[in-house]
Formats: sequence, C-alpha cells, structure tokens
Amino acid sequence: ILKVSMSLPIDAFLNLGEKAKPEFASLKERKQYAIDLHSPFLAYPRPVGAPDMDKTMTRNRMGYFICFDLADDDGGSLKEAMTVYQMLLKALENKKGVPLKPIIWLVGCKEDRASEGTMQRNYQSAGIWSESQEIPLYKTSAKNHKGVDEVFNDMLKAISSRENLWNVLGVDGEENDSTKDDEGNCSLQ
Repeated sequence: ILKVSMSLPIDAFLNLGEKAKPEFASLKERKQYAIDLHSPFLAYPRPVGAPDMDKTMTRNRMGYFICFDLADDDGGSLKEAMTVYQMLLKALENKKGVPLKPIIWLVGCKEDRASEGTMQRNYQSAGIWSESQEIPLYKTSAKNHKGVDEVFNDMLKAISSRENLWNVLGVDGEENDSTKDDEGNCSLQ
C-alpha cells in the first residue's frame, strides 16, 4: 500500500475519543439533538465514570492547552511545546471536514517549582514566542492552585464566545458549509 500523507506524532491524540455521529430512534430525538446543538456542550451527555473511561464530550476539539514546564532549566519543555504547536497546526490544516480552527493557548506549569531566574527566563521566552504566534500565554501552579481556574474559565468563555465553534448554524443564522457534507458535522472542534 502506498502511503500518501505523512503521519505526525500528534495525529493519534487528535483522533483520540472521536465521537461517532449519533443515531436516533425517532424524529423527535433528532429534532431535540438539532436544538441542543445551538448551545455549547448540551448535545452531548456529560460522561461520568472510572478514570480510564473516555470522558470527551464532543465529536471534535474546540480548544487546546499546550503546556510546558516553567521550572525546566534548559528550556527543552518550551521547545517541545513549540514543536507540538507546529505539529498541531499542520494536523488541523490536513484534517478533512473541519473548516474551523480551535482555540490554542500556551500554558506554563509548575510556577511554584521554578527558581525566580529560570521561571522569568522561560516565561519571557514563551511570551516572545506566543506573541509572535498570536496565542495567549498563561502561567499556573497546580500545587498552589494559582492560575488554574483562571485558564480553564477563560477557555470556556473563549469557546462560548466563538459561536461558530459549537453552533450548527453560523453566527448570521446560515448553515455552516460543514453541515452540508455527508457526515453532517456540527462544527464542533
């Protein structure tokens, strides 16, 4: 078999937990699903279960956090985050049937573990790079509960404000092109 496209290390992650198109037993269920698609996260049940259970709520991803270690002395974690960002952009560009771009943010983690000099150096480098890529930069400390709620709440607000990420109809009330294909994508990312 001739392989036409190159597989990136991030491809397996992007397809992890992809939800199949739902099947409906009745027209009433199908209509309710169409109504639910107009609100973020309403069309998909919130899964609850064991830690190893797939708990993704949508068919596609609407936002990504690319995280790096602020305490990394040699900056290798930030360099890897930059590489992951480029791979993610390339993979999203090659993904068929998904015309919308998700929200992507850079998050510096372990602020509590970094020496002041290392943290400043990594955060400054990340700031310069994130500004050049036009993506927001956050710093967090899970241990001290600093910045974690903020970054998640800001992401939820950003997703909610970009109606074209989650609404089956475009912001002007017209159908998105992605709803016209055979798979019936609902423009969720």
